[in-house]
Amino acid sequence: MSSDLELAALLGEAPPQTDVAFRVDVLTRVGLAKRRRAARIKAARTLGLFTGVGLLFALAEAFGMPRAEAILLLLCICVAALGYSLARLMSDDPARLVTRPLALLRPRL
Repeated sequence: MSSDLELAALLGEAPPQTDVAFRVDVLTRVGLAKRRRAARIKAARTLGLFTGVGLLFALAEAFGMPRAEAILLLLCICVAALGYSLARLMSDDPARLVTRPLALLRPRL
């Protein structure tokens, strides 16, 4: 996106001459749209996760599993998911697991 005409295609109108404020406005709108799209995806994933957990409990009770056993099953699944998440983080950058919590404990002046 180097020309104002390409940027104007995002808004539907071109400025009469090269305008820095116009470029900033277009990039701001594009960034805002991208953040909104990411927030919608995150909300849909969260909604799907909690709906799935609720459905799991409902199906477990429908098939005769007592609630206490269903909770233990859910805890086992959560521990396995936590282990997977930690293993994945460790494979990316092991130092990040130590430095991030320490940075949170550091007092800010």
